[in-house]
Amino acid sequence: MASNPLFQAGPNVTIRAPGSDFIPSEPMLEQCPYIQEDFFKRPLPEADRRRFLFECPKNSLRNYDHPKLNKVRLSSTAKQHDTQLYNIQYRLSGITRPLDWYTYQLLHGNWDLPTLQ
Repeated sequence: MASNPLFQAGPNVTIRAPGSDFIPSEPMLEQCPYIQEDFFKRPLPEADRRRFLFECPKNSLRNYDHPKLNKVRLSSTAKQHDTQLYNIQYRLSGITRPLDWYTYQLLHGNWDLPTLQ
């Protein structure tokens, strides 16, 4: 993240390995209520998707922890379905990272016209 020229740490950004968490402020939530909604994304190759998502901080409002199935007796089919649902949740959580980060930078005046071009 530190090598990214567009990245600037702020009061709403928590650095963590291998990325960072983004916590939207109240004014940002009022200005852009879409942040709490789910969006669909364009499919990217797995390597490009991971690289792209790690460039943008994770929105802490979309944190999903799947239930632990180690102590529950489930069939292998049910475990596969749970894994699929977890993967869907994980990918949906990353969809709005670029939009959230872009809005955050615009609201805090960290980007100017030459940077955006």
